[in-house]
Amino acid sequence: MGLSKLHADLSAGLPLGSLALRELSERWQGPVAVVVKPEDDRKWIPQIRKGQVVVVECADAAGGIGHSVRAGMKGLLDLQEAQGLEAVLVMLADQPFIQRDTLQRYLDELDADPARDYVAGCYQGRLMPPVLWSRRCFPELMKLRGDEGARKLMHSGRWNGSRVELDEAEAFDVDTPEQLEEARAWWAAGRGWGCRNNGR
Repeated sequence: MGLSKLHADLSAGLPLGSLALRELSERWQGPVAVVVKPEDDRKWIPQIRKGQVVVVECADAAGGIGHSVRAGMKGLLDLQEAQGLEAVLVMLADQPFIQRDTLQRYLDELDADPARDYVAGCYQGRLMPPVLWSRRCFPELMKLRGDEGARKLMHSGRWNGSRVELDEAEAFDVDTPEQLEEARAWWAAGRGWGCRNNGR
């Protein structure tokens, strides 16, 4: 995009990357790993829950999202307070409109069936982040490489998964300057977090 999109403002003083992280902090009880490139500007990361947020540098992030997932997993599992983790949620900071009630539905889905290995987001039939992974999948997440990320695990047929339906705003991610402008317009119009209240 020619800029660090995560600290680009949606509105004055509101970095794009901070929205999903703030929603996560309101719902998630365990520690949080924020994966960044070593050279990234980290001003977008909000000051939340001191002691439970660790920033993890991923030197090979340019090699694909699989490297970032693996770095985040290692950063979490190296924390003493994370040793008893039963599940890990992988979510993207450029999906700014994920809502905390939706994140609760992920937890409810995983709790509803002890045999369930993951819970994935879904929009118009397509599986997407966020994805909640049970502890059984941790070894496989630690093996990820390249740009395929964890998608290949969901499509392998080896794992028992469920899905949470996302609405249009929650499924929206920002990858281009045009999408950044669209996100700003959604926010200014009261969509995004408020889209359900607008009847969408």
